[in-house]
Amino acid sequence: MVELHDLLDQWKEKIENRAHIMRDEAPMKSHMAVVHEQGEVENNRAQPDVKIKSHFEEKMTTIESYWEDLNEQMENGYKNTRLTISLLRRIEGLLEKLAGSARDKLEARFCGLRAEAETLMENLLIQLVSSTC
Repeated sequence: MVELHDLLDQWKEKIENRAHIMRDEAPMKSHMAVVHEQGEVENNRAQPDVKIKSHFEEKMTTIESYWEDLNEQMENGYKNTRLTISLLRRIEGLLEKLAGSARDKLEARFCGLRAEAETLMENLLIQLVSSTC
């Protein structure tokens, strides 16, 4: 149960860090978009062919980066989910083998960890679905 508890804590920390980073990057992206648009207007006047090629390359780089990040998030989520489910099943199997009083003491803690794991996995799915829309 300690291993599961530690895994869930790490998972929560990563989710909180990711949310914090996304909040911090949002204003920067907006500012950069304005700066970029101003640069585009100046480029429009200068060299249309170079501007189109540069704009295309920039967009392709952004799209590739987005998918790489999304793929990494999905892979990490999948690994964490598999490990969490494996630990939950293993702990559940061990609890079934314990005598009544020992099982009762540990079962309450296990139920709390299971509920926490379910919440984290559901939130991960919500994040992944919302980031792909």
